[in-house]
Amino acid sequence: MSLDKRSGAFGTDGGSGTIQVSAEAAAAWVAESPVDWITVATGASGNGSGAVFYVVSPFVGGAPARAAKLKVGGIEHVVMQSGYTV
Repeated sequence: MSLDKRSGAFGTDGGSGTIQVSAEAAAAWVAESPVDWITVATGASGNGSGAVFYVVSPFVGGAPARAAKLKVGGIEHVVMQSGYTV
């Protein structure tokens, strides 16, 4: 199994991203977010090739930069979000 990209970068407004999954037809996978500011909108699981669409929430207040590892079938996709500068 492989992912078409291993990271995504977003600004303070957040946004959305898509990860293309390449896998054998019988290979089952799950997309999991470890944090509440990244939501897997569609493609939370699948068999074989497919796509994962995720949404990054905008910052509220003056938060610093943050990062988390969205996992798709155990493979990490790093999501980075820039923060506000003081």
